[in-house]
Amino acid sequence: QQLPNGLYILGLRFGGLIIMKDSSVVANISETSGLINNSVKYVLIDKDRLWIATANGISVVNFLSYSPLKYEVINIGKSKGLFNVVIYQLIKFKNNILAATSNGIYEIDDPGVYDNKKALPIPLYISNINYYKGDTVGVENLTVPYNKSRILIKYNCLCFNSPEEIKYYYRIAGSDSGWKNINSNELLLENLIPGMYKVEIKAALEKQQRYSEIKSLTLFIEKPWWQYNLIRIAGIFFIAVLLFLFYRVRIKKIRLEDKYQADIKLKLSELEQKALRSQINPHFIFNCLTSIQQLIVSGKNTEANLYLVKFSRLIRSTLEISLSPFISIEDEKKYLADYISLEQLRLPGKFDYYFTNENIDPELYEIPSMILQPIIENCIRHGLKNMENKGEIKLSFTLKENYLECKISDNGSGYDLSKKDQIHTSYALKNIIQRLAVINHLENNNETFFDIQNTESSQDKVWGTIVTIKLPFKIKTN
Repeated sequence: QQLPNGLYILGLRFGGLIIMKDSSVVANISETSGLINNSVKYVLIDKDRLWIATANGISVVNFLSYSPLKYEVINIGKSKGLFNVVIYQLIKFKNNILAATSNGIYEIDDPGVYDNKKALPIPLYISNINYYKGDTVGVENLTVPYNKSRILIKYNCLCFNSPEEIKYYYRIAGSDSGWKNINSNELLLENLIPGMYKVEIKAALEKQQRYSEIKSLTLFIEKPWWQYNLIRIAGIFFIAVLLFLFYRVRIKKIRLEDKYQADIKLKLSELEQKALRSQINPHFIFNCLTSIQQLIVSGKNTEANLYLVKFSRLIRSTLEISLSPFISIEDEKKYLADYISLEQLRLPGKFDYYFTNENIDPELYEIPSMILQPIIENCIRHGLKNMENKGEIKLSFTLKENYLECKISDNGSGYDLSKKDQIHTSYALKNIIQRLAVINHLENNNETFFDIQNTESSQDKVWGTIVTIKLPFKIKTN
């Protein structure tokens, strides 16, 4: 082709466009210069504008000047809305350009705004629906039983210029919040619960902003036989029977729990009786009676009488205290004071004792009865009895969050920690630990602790022992 100013335009099969003046090449417009493709099939001159049909769309060259030669290139391809790039011819028509393609004729007025043209919808067809009765097509509603809800929907989209870019989407209206992508042209639905479903399918060429119409299929999955009213009534009756049986089992379990609690209380009572028999050590009773006998033989009737009065009062206090599972700290202190004073008569001048309590009212707080006496007896018999110097026994109570901490200490010969496991074989101490465990179970309290430690040691010598106990407590309400 020849431009009005005498320049020649040559379209090459694989080399783009050459502009010549006389026999000289003025310019070569190719892909490197902005041409959409180097394979030129047709050239159309429109004043200072050159329309070039290539193997990949249309390139439009606008000449801005000829001397020197300046131009700009505008390309129209798939990205601009030209959906078929196989172009056979370009012609002028009413100030527009018509492009003859294998998929119809495109009318282009302004190549700069051609991409604003509204894209045509993509044709989408449901070609086959396969369900338990076989294959069908052309239906909008389908009813199937609940146990035969496997449905295969096949569809196709007609798009010859970009078939590889087609994407399919589906959703169940009213259930899915968005469209789900499908990697093939088949949609399999199965294991659907009874109910109504509206399945919608669409196709899209997203790069070209082209979409198909939405195709829909309404599915009704029938309910199973057991979901009908008569079956429901039978089911309700069956559930009622189960609830009744559960109620009976629960009542039986509660009664067994009550019996278990009663057994625990009975066990506690038995342990308390065992504690009663173990608290006043037979050796202690024998020693007391021997001391009374010696006083009588020695003619010290007044001292013997005093000793006997205190001994009888201690025995009576033991019987009274054993009837109550809890006693006040004040009563416990009095009981221990009677016991210690009796031991002081038997071992005159051997030791002193001290009671202290922090931030508690001894008459208001109650602790398990007959817990502390065997520990104090051990202090006297094993810690202080053979001391050369004067011994001391200290008993203190401290209020913690949900228990009372009781500490009993002496300055005696100490405790052989290598024999600490013997705590559980000592009858009296084992009885104390068992009683505390049972009481804590009844009081829903997990705080159980019993520990023996030496207080001071130096060069293999020990001075004193301290016993720490976590005691459950009650507060008097009257």
